[in-house]
Amino acid sequence: MENDPRNKFAIAHMVLSRLAHDQFVDKFTMGNGLKELDDFIEFLKPSRSAPNVTDEIIELLLPGRRIIELHLNNEIAMLAMIEIALWDFDKQWI
Repeated sequence: MENDPRNKFAIAHMVLSRLAHDQFVDKFTMGNGLKELDDFIEFLKPSRSAPNVTDEIIELLLPGRRIIELHLNNEIAMLAMIEIALWDFDKQWI
């Protein structure tokens, strides 16, 4: 259960949720969330039995990954980059 990829996604989701609600997340937790999200994306890649579904899921996860990465790196233009990431996420639904 400890290596279950859904647990990895849960940690990344918790980090994104806290960031979305303007709650403090320390750099270690953000770094861990980013790593866990990368691991989850890598887990999805080999399962090409349904490539359309996994590719779409990965595309939906990438803007969240960018948001965590921007917060972790304290980017100067973070707000603009987050807006771009959210726009990328929104266009997935168009």
